[in-house]
Amino acid sequence: MGILRPRTSFPAAAKAALLLAAGAAALVFSPPAAAGAASQFLPGAVGPLLAAEVAARRGSEAETGDALRGYVDAARRHGSAALAERAARLAARARRHRLAADASALWQELAPGNRGARRVHALMLARSDQTAQAAAALRRIAREAGAEGGGGPGGSGYEAVVSVLGQDPDPVRRVRIMEAVADEGAESRFALARILAASGQGARGLGILEVLRREAPREDRYAVAYARLLHRGGDREAALRVLAGRRAEGSEDRALLHTYARFLAAAGRREEARDAYESLLAGRPDDAAAQAELGRLLVEMDRFPAARPYFDALRERPAWRDEAWYFTGLIEDLLDEPDRALRAYRRVRKGPYHLTARVRGAMIMADQGLVLPALRHLATTPRFTERDEVRLYRAESEVLLRADRPGEAMNVLDGALAAYPEEAGLLYARAMVAVKLDRLDVVERDLRSIISRDPDHADALNALGYTLADRTDRFEEAHELVERALALAPDRYHVVDSMGWVLYRLGRYEEAADHLRRSYAMEPHPEVAAHLGEVLWVLGRREEARAIWDAALKEDPDHEVLVETMERFGARRPDVPL
Repeated sequence: MGILRPRTSFPAAAKAALLLAAGAAALVFSPPAAAGAASQFLPGAVGPLLAAEVAARRGSEAETGDALRGYVDAARRHGSAALAERAARLAARARRHRLAADASALWQELAPGNRGARRVHALMLARSDQTAQAAAALRRIAREAGAEGGGGPGGSGYEAVVSVLGQDPDPVRRVRIMEAVADEGAESRFALARILAASGQGARGLGILEVLRREAPREDRYAVAYARLLHRGGDREAALRVLAGRRAEGSEDRALLHTYARFLAAAGRREEARDAYESLLAGRPDDAAAQAELGRLLVEMDRFPAARPYFDALRERPAWRDEAWYFTGLIEDLLDEPDRALRAYRRVRKGPYHLTARVRGAMIMADQGLVLPALRHLATTPRFTERDEVRLYRAESEVLLRADRPGEAMNVLDGALAAYPEEAGLLYARAMVAVKLDRLDVVERDLRSIISRDPDHADALNALGYTLADRTDRFEEAHELVERALALAPDRYHVVDSMGWVLYRLGRYEEAADHLRRSYAMEPHPEVAAHLGEVLWVLGRREEARAIWDAALKEDPDHEVLVETMERFGARRPDVPL
């Protein structure tokens, strides 16, 4: 199929994309309110410090260094922990890590009980490659966190060490410093295994965890970490066996049971996953994470009445309210209740589902003919990252496409690509609009641009191959492209459909019919039905073709490709509405 036409109901792939909507990452450091620091300024200090702030944000490297040193000097003169903290955070943001280490050292000195000061200082020592000093600071954090009872499971403080060191973006340095911190104790080795796993050295991490599991076979933290690392490495069945083994031995550790349920769901063993979540909720009915995960699973399984109560309950909990409203909207969306869906989506105020809810709301408005409100809805949607900006450009173009205004959609995407010229999602979206405008030069240029940078981009390979087969006589070239796409994505119904269509254009009708039957079994999309019916008609199996077309037409009586195909072959039936 190559190019998926939008429709009111949801194919499986579209539903999965909505279910997997994700949010933005948090910043490592958030600046304190200026008033907090200003309250400690002495008379006459505000002007120079504001100048320092501006220089730190906008100045040259030399000016930035002078500004930051000015902050540290002011903090030392006034004995102000707030100024020292500000200097440390500004230096960290400017990537002046040695200055940040000096400033955070002063912050520690002026606020000796401040846990944040200790942790920022250790992180800045690490980032400035002061390995021995960073390791000593992290060992001190581990001791203090353990003594305060803030070290997490096991009673040690190494959870704090992993948290701090995990904020260093350099994986090689993370490992080097953690190796300097670790000793022969089980907790420090466990921390090292986790840092290795997060730094691309999974095999070493597994080796350490195997030893720890032999030493303490009933320690569920080790089993969970081991299983997660196996799962991340692609050995899902082994990961499940580890967790199932502990469960069979009587483990009631909730982290282990949660992980087991998630892995079952990821493996497609949905009924078992549902049972696992229900078991978790039987032991603790107010477990919000289990309620949310079970609700999402039931939505994936199309069991909407069973899912509703979980999201109804979560709406009463402020921390979960936005997610609950999103999934309430999604259920109504999937049940083709657009007004109810829109009302629910509008209740999503923040969080990882906010942008998806706004985009889905705009699509509902567009389908109702409310194009200007839909565009205003998108224009007033907050955007915090480049990814948000790109997604909203694509949504705006989609609204215009649904209003049958492809020229305006093309203008939107042209403007977006002027800002983000190498963004693959925008190039792909413009190629799809160009198909509607019969601009095959733009289609080929944009899709080949994606493929040149990412030769394994299955969607671009598939779309280009399908378009060449459908709109030109370059069938062998199309076959090669779709063959590559199919090798990369053998379970995507639209790629299987594309292969069927290419084979049909090559005159290999029986092979084409086999692929199209498989695609239709995977997802009974009306365009796949149109293709399959056409091949069967050409093969002389006209009644079978009519039956497939008629069934698809009852589900989507206005589908453009399906209607055009039936009319081309004179296959309209008076008892089937068009």
